[in-house]
Order: sequence, then structure tokens, then C-alpha cells
Amino acid sequence: ALAHVVERPRLGTLVLCEALRPPAVLAKALATLDRLTGGRLDVGLGAGWYEPEYEAIGMAMPRPGVRVDRLGEAAEIVAALLTGEPLTYTGTYHQAHHAVLDPPPLQMPRPPVFIGGKGDRVIRAAVSRTDGWNTCWVWTPDAYRERLTVFDAAADEAGRDPDQVWRSLGLYTLVGE
Repeated sequence: ALAHVVERPRLGTLVLCEALRPPAVLAKALATLDRLTGGRLDVGLGAGWYEPEYEAIGMAMPRPGVRVDRLGEAAEIVAALLTGEPLTYTGTYHQAHHAVLDPPPLQMPRPPVFIGGKGDRVIRAAVSRTDGWNTCWVWTPDAYRERLTVFDAAADEAGRDPDQVWRSLGLYTLVGE
């Protein structure tokens, strides 16, 4: 609905919990959203951190490493399917068999996909598997600077230029007294 009211801003998700959406089904919904926004969709994915979400779907909340591994696989599937090409993928946690998005998203080569979070493994997954990394909420300049050191090391490890992997930072703002 917002996409029809605003014509220029990019619209997106910040961030979708991996466990709540099968990645191939999510990719189809995202392709539709990209079409509805006229090709202005940004896709944010996350490992999940809020235990009541897991309880609501009857799933025990996995330990952090498993959540990040699941997220990495989901991000690969979503990003690959959003190219519009058919995909077969067999991972530890997720599969896609001859999946295809028809119609595909408008953006080519695909809508940007990023991973949100703050831990080292999340940053490494973002840099190695997606277009960018988002972190938000409460950061001091020094703490964020330290996360950027991890980001740069992850880019180096992945053989990517850190300036070619976008970063975004969301912070709380108090307006008024």
C-alpha cells in the first residue's frame, strides 16, 4: 500500500526472522513486493533473537550458531531465487528443488539482500553471502567502530572489497525532552 503512495523511496524489510518463513516461499513473496514497489525493494534477513516468535510457531529456539547457519542458507536461497533463475539447493537446514520465481522481481540482477545483526558470525555471513550488513539499536561510536573492524576482516576473508559491501546503522532517536 505504501508503495503506491510514495514513488521514490526504497522500501524494505528490517529484518525478517529466518525461522518464520521458508526461504523459497519468502523469495516468491519478495519478488511480488519488488513488482508492487516498481523495483524499489531492499531485503533484510535475520537469524532471530526473540524467543516468543519461536514459541508461537512451536519451534524450540536454536542456539545462536545454528540460527546463523540456518540464516546463511536461507539468504543464499533467497538471493539466488531473486535473480529469476531456477534453483536447486540442498543445505543442512533448507532445500529448494527446481524452484523458480515466475514472474521474477523487476530489479536486475536482483533486489539487494542484506543480513542484520551484530555478532561476528552474523557479520561474516552478511559479507560472504549477501550485499550488505545492517545493525541497529544501541551503539556507542567505539562499539560500532569495533564491529567495523570485524566487518573489514570478514570482507578480507571473503575476498571482497569492504567498500563494495554496504552497511547501514539504525539508532534510537529521542525527539523532544
